[in-house]
Amino acid sequence: MFTLTLSGGDIFANGVNVGSVYEAPEAANLEIIAHPPPTGQSFSGWIGDTANVENLNTVKTSVYVNANISVQASFTNTGTPIDGSDFATLDAKLDAIQVDLDTLTAGGN
Repeated sequence: MFTLTLSGGDIFANGVNVGSVYEAPEAANLEIIAHPPPTGQSFSGWIGDTANVENLNTVKTSVYVNANISVQASFTNTGTPIDGSDFATLDAKLDAIQVDLDTLTAGGN
């Protein structure tokens, strides 16, 4: 029996989602699919025991399980887009800093 443990995705055996841990009674080809990435991140590849992973760079791929292995979906930060409200908040903070600087320069507390 061989166990595949998957982090950040789901395992499919014969087209059926079996979750994140699967015990194969014998060597088997299984499909793995990464979960959607968290906000501000994107899928960057599969890491861990990846010798038998067909394609390390695709969200959906297959893995030949002939030993106990652990594979993890990896995600990288893509940054958070800035919207207009972020600029308004920044402007308000900069105005407050300027008032503090003006007060200090004028000799106030």
